[in-house]
Parts: sequence; structure tokens; C-alpha cells
Amino acid sequence: MYWQLNRVMYPVENLGAGKRIVIWVQGCSMFCDGCISPDLWDRNGGRQVDLAGFAASVLSLGQNLDGITITGGEPFDQYHALVAFCSFVKQKANLEILVFSGYTMDQLFEKFPDQLFARCIDFVVDGPYVKSLHDDGRLRGSKNQKMYTFDVDGEEVKAIEIEIPPNGTVWSAAFDRCKNIVMSGIPAKGDSAGLREKMEQSGIDFVF
Repeated sequence: MYWQLNRVMYPVENLGAGKRIVIWVQGCSMFCDGCISPDLWDRNGGRQVDLAGFAASVLSLGQNLDGITITGGEPFDQYHALVAFCSFVKQKANLEILVFSGYTMDQLFEKFPDQLFARCIDFVVDGPYVKSLHDDGRLRGSKNQKMYTFDVDGEEVKAIEIEIPPNGTVWSAAFDRCKNIVMSGIPAKGDSAGLREKMEQSGIDFVF
């Protein structure tokens, strides 16, 4: 099985608790106005990775890894790969898995009645990004988004809303091996435009 991904960053400490590996999937059907990652919309972009080999590489980080965050793009648009990866990780290691989705929790249960995602993912931050409701300082993009964990009792699965924790280090930027600027975390209102302006003043062009 293959997974269409855009990028992976490690270590990241601003998209969940502790030292995490963050996976950005490629492809999104939401097209939210004001999205900070429109380069991730095209499902044909990024690159395919072998799921088993990639999962083994993630687990090789061992005790240097506290958790995994999966964002995008829209992780649930590649549902089978998402569940396969998370299930494999949960079988092999006690790592917290947090997934961001533009779908609401009700939509997720309606789209995926097998409920397998609730058995291998610890936390989901749900809902589309709404530009007018931008939220600064929390582990979400806009105030309509909620965070859930799951109570699994045999065949019964319940989604439980929990308080979204403050996000200490809101966001960071770095260069990847191809000298592209990559961001992790959720920027405050105006931060992205400010970064773009400063970089353009320095002679660096932006593709998006």
C-alpha cells in the first residue's frame, strides 16, 4: 500500500505534546478560504511512499519520539492508508497519534461507518478552517474547530469533546533539503503575510 505525502518533519514541538514527527499528507477536497497550505490541495502532488517501510522508519526513532501528528492536506481523503498506518504504529509502540481533519466529527462517522479510525487514533481536531474565526495561540486554526478523543467499548465507539490545550510555541519555519521554506504549527493572524513580505524584501520568491 502507498501513501501520498507532501513532507515529514522531525522533531516538531508545536503540533501536539512533546517531541513529535509531523506528517503532511498530499491532497485535500476541502479548499478552505485562507488555507495556509494550498500547495497541498492537488492530490497528484507530493510523492508516494511505501506505507510499511515508512511506518518502520517512523518507529525507528524509538524513545526519541513522543507522538505523531498527521495533517495536510486532508488525512481522511486517504482513509485506508491513514488507518493502516495508525493501526500498525499502535500495534508496535505506545505513541500518541493526533490527526487534523477538515471534516466534522459527525461527517467522519457518517463517511466511515466502520469506525476504525476511532480505534487507532487518540485525538482528532475537526472542522474546516474558517478565516473569519481564526484562532491565535491554540492547537487549531479557527474557533469552530473542536478536539475529540474516543471511548471504545467493544463494538460501541463514542467521540468525547475535550478542551483544546494552548499551543506554547505557535509556529516555526525552516528550510528543507531542497531549500524550500516549510512551516509547522498554526501562525497567528497576519504572521504568514508578514513572513512573505520579509522574505520577498530579501529577494526570495514565493510559488504560492
